[in-house]
Amino acid sequence: MNSHALRVLEFDRIREVLAAYAVTPLGKLAIADLGPLNDVAEIRLRLEEVREMGELTEIARLPLGGFKDVATEVRRVAEGGQPSEPDLLYDVLQLLRGGLALREALSRQPGDFPNLARIGERMIDCPELRQEIERAVAPRDGIRDDATPKLLQIRRDLRKLRESIRERINRKLSDSRLQRAMQTEGIKFKNDRY
Repeated sequence: MNSHALRVLEFDRIREVLAAYAVTPLGKLAIADLGPLNDVAEIRLRLEEVREMGELTEIARLPLGGFKDVATEVRRVAEGGQPSEPDLLYDVLQLLRGGLALREALSRQPGDFPNLARIGERMIDCPELRQEIERAVAPRDGIRDDATPKLLQIRRDLRKLRESIRERINRKLSDSRLQRAMQTEGIKFKNDRY
């Protein structure tokens, strides 16, 4: 379809209206990429998929949580050769979990919703990646100490070193000559700082 016809039909406006109904950021991105179809068989298939989705959402709630767009960040980390932040790994985990839940929901009734079941079957599950992230990342605490044996040893050594520093400072502060010069007693440790 030529650009004049798309303008006359206000195709961009149609996409805007459709995007307003999208529940997830990934849905909005997919809608932004939509274009008109020319193949009658594909148009019929897409209409059938929409009909099935309408019927499915009448009887079930689709699990659409966790569908955050992580592609840009993952690409940046992969190209930069730097380790990713725990928050990004957790977002990837949520996306994988959400994808699995949606896959199961779409595939649950293949007799009633065969087109949706085919879409669900095409959705890739990455159980090994999901399990590895679950093992290495805690939702609020970041990377777990035991994510790797080396990290476990580093964090153990770090705790010992911090305790040793704290003990040395406390010994120094117990000197009565220094206590008169200090504003507070003892030391405080906050956000990895004394």
